[in-house]
Amino acid sequence: MVHVEPKFETKYLSEKPPDDPTIPGVIKLLGRADGLGFAPSYTHGDRDQCIGSFGNAWWRSKDGTDIVTASGTHFGNMEPDCFVTLEDFRYFPEDRMNRAYVHGTKKATSEAGIYFAVSRLHPEAMGAIHGHYAKLTEAEKELGADELRRMLNLDIRVTEREEPYGIPVFTRLVLHAMGVDPFSNGDSCIVQAKNHGVFVFSGDERGILAAGDKMLQLYDVCEKML
Repeated sequence: MVHVEPKFETKYLSEKPPDDPTIPGVIKLLGRADGLGFAPSYTHGDRDQCIGSFGNAWWRSKDGTDIVTASGTHFGNMEPDCFVTLEDFRYFPEDRMNRAYVHGTKKATSEAGIYFAVSRLHPEAMGAIHGHYAKLTEAEKELGADELRRMLNLDIRVTEREEPYGIPVFTRLVLHAMGVDPFSNGDSCIVQAKNHGVFVFSGDERGILAAGDKMLQLYDVCEKML
């Protein structure tokens, strides 16, 4: 598994990182995801030092702004400046370039386009956590979507095909898997992106913290059943 830099430009509207009371709880949650291996670590080149995690997160703050993790941050070593406020995300096909518009000092996560689209298309969505959880990814590859759902007794939605992340078609595949009403079966929506990783979206007012609770439930079921 190789870390890839965000496939878009980050335009900084200001250097002010988000100031949100949820951040300490999110830092604790992401540290838990790191410890469980839900979002495994990666190193850079030949260096053994861990510099980041294969995962990211998003939530809608109380004032309605979108906050995402920065690219290249390690879930086990998060600081308040490891987040940025995502104000806009635009595709410029004529330039073959996508741009994230943020407040903060770091690049937005590679999944910023997905989170911005989800935020705009599904106002009931309140937060999400994403990780390259290998056990679930390999199980879907081996068993297929239907058998995976049957075995885990969970409504796990799977993208139609594999595509590189960080590009518009990947965003469309995740949105299609979520469906028109992603929370029709409850206050969460789990999407497994083929041969990539899992997104756990929450429609609960507790936002990303509720998504974290669902992530832990998913992890426990997978560890027992797979």
